[in-house]
Amino acid sequence: MNLSKSPKSIGQDAVVTPLKYGVNASNRIEESITQELITQELKTQELKTHAEPESFSVMRTNLSSRHQDKLDARAELDALIPKKAHAGPDQPGRAAGGIRFFSLTKLLMLFMIAFSFGLGGSAFASPPPGTWITNTAQIDYSYSPTAASTGRAYSNSADTQVMFNDTEPPIFISSTINPIVATNGGCTVRITLNIFDTSGVRDAYLRLGVMDMYDTTSTYDNGLAGDTTASDSLWNALVYISPMTLGDTYRIRVTAYDNFGNIGETYITLQVIDTSSSWTTIRSLGWNLINDVRVAGNALSILVDAVDEISQVYFEYRNWSGGNWMPCAVGSWSDHNPDTTGPNWGIYWNMDYLPDDTYLIKATAYDSGGVSDLSPGFLRVVKDSKDSWINEWTDTNEGIHVRRQLFNNLLSDTTIVIDKTSLSVEPSALAGVDSVWLRVTSYNTPPPDAPIPSENTGLFKQGDGSFRRFEREDGATTFTDSILISLPYIDEGRVGDEEALSLYYYDTTLGEWVKVPDARVDKDNDRIWANINHFTVFGAFRAVPLNLSGFTVYPNPFKPNDGDPTTGADYIPGAANTGITFEGLPIYSMIRIYTPLGASVRDLIVSSGNLVQWDAKNNRGDRVASGVYIFIVTTPSGEKITGKMVIIR
Repeated sequence: MNLSKSPKSIGQDAVVTPLKYGVNASNRIEESITQELITQELKTQELKTHAEPESFSVMRTNLSSRHQDKLDARAELDALIPKKAHAGPDQPGRAAGGIRFFSLTKLLMLFMIAFSFGLGGSAFASPPPGTWITNTAQIDYSYSPTAASTGRAYSNSADTQVMFNDTEPPIFISSTINPIVATNGGCTVRITLNIFDTSGVRDAYLRLGVMDMYDTTSTYDNGLAGDTTASDSLWNALVYISPMTLGDTYRIRVTAYDNFGNIGETYITLQVIDTSSSWTTIRSLGWNLINDVRVAGNALSILVDAVDEISQVYFEYRNWSGGNWMPCAVGSWSDHNPDTTGPNWGIYWNMDYLPDDTYLIKATAYDSGGVSDLSPGFLRVVKDSKDSWINEWTDTNEGIHVRRQLFNNLLSDTTIVIDKTSLSVEPSALAGVDSVWLRVTSYNTPPPDAPIPSENTGLFKQGDGSFRRFEREDGATTFTDSILISLPYIDEGRVGDEEALSLYYYDTTLGEWVKVPDARVDKDNDRIWANINHFTVFGAFRAVPLNLSGFTVYPNPFKPNDGDPTTGADYIPGAANTGITFEGLPIYSMIRIYTPLGASVRDLIVSSGNLVQWDAKNNRGDRVASGVYIFIVTTPSGEKITGKMVIIR
């Protein structure tokens, strides 16, 4: 190896020459010092000569030249010193003093010459790292083994070996994956790394924590565990893609260590296709399953589409780069985690306590027997407090829940809250704008600027009510095309309530609630759908009759035991078409049932909706016998109607 060297510092033990022996003694000491320096140089150069024999004659010529330079310098110095000393009677000590002065000067000059040609020459011609040096000096070598690195070696004792110190990281020549696309159905891929380092590669690891695997997976020469003799060549690993691996594109970090502890890194990409079936699918960006959604807030809706016959869904998260799974903390509007209520499986995830980072969400479903899904649903989200696409939070003081989302005119998009309030927008509805923030606010009670309708309108809220304010944050209220919205409602189990439901919007100009045409009731999912082209406050109400013009009673006659459900069935609470139904009634209407002789049998009241069911029992709870019965209906306004019905058991 060709090393460029330069001396940093040289320290030499001090040489004290006893002047009392005179010039001849000084000459002998000087000659001894010179000879010792030459001997040390020869020893050093001879060791080097064994490694490089072609330079031996050159080195000896250089040494002879240096020795001749020393002799010439000594001759010049001797010429300055008198051969004899004569002391006159008036100057008794002059000659001796002159000898001492010139002897001291001569020694100092000799020391400087020895330093330059002896020790100094040895330092300038210092041996390369790895050579044994015999010296009593402290030597500091600086050299560059490669163009991009610098090393140092120190020696402060005899027979010290100067060693190379590598400070450069390993270099990845290439990295490959075969195949580059894998499935999570039990596939194995081979990862091959070509790594170079001047001091040798000690270890190479795959950081597979991002795939929920061991984060320091070793690589070997031939891909077999136990082979740890890999050198600066090909390092391999066989990676098994289990069914638990999420279908995604992974950026895997690879770390290599050389023999001096330097670290080199690179990244390789592996695509895993999900071929396993899951009981759940996590929805974050509305109905669209998209990873890396940028989110923020203390109550992010994590909604799950689940198969039938599951009993609960448990929500967990961890950092995308790896780590332990932790339960998702729920927001104030969520009951608990896991969610055991359904069918709107989901939670409001409180992300306030988490730092901005990338997280993986897992939803594990359980059946009624407690058996868990072997392939849970996953979704990756990015918490970004400053630049999110979805921001969702709950304000407990105001009793509201807000979800705002950025929409653009390039693609269809949907925003949805776990209570299944939703908003779907096509690009055609946003003509003229590149993007716009849309906001949905949910209320526990009617908002102050949209009061609940009075009873004389025939509109009644369902349960605690369902009120949602839809807004454009750019100040506009209309769209260039229709958009689809849905509101949830509470099914209280009373027959007729859902049939009477519809969607209404509050007209701020008229100061009243106006029915949205063509609204659709989804009884299976307890929600109302409608197409609209403007934003305001919307609510779900039951519309009940204001008079008896549409009144009817069925089945009549009532035959619960003939095996034909169309002619009657014993009453089941909450079940339609059981018992005897009085329908088309204004709310709070009174129904009184009598025998033909006028005996009171049963009193009923319409407390909700526009109908009431009679279980064919009297006021004491006993089943009435077969026969003819008389009923009288009276509305709150005083309108009355009388009729007959027949029971055949």
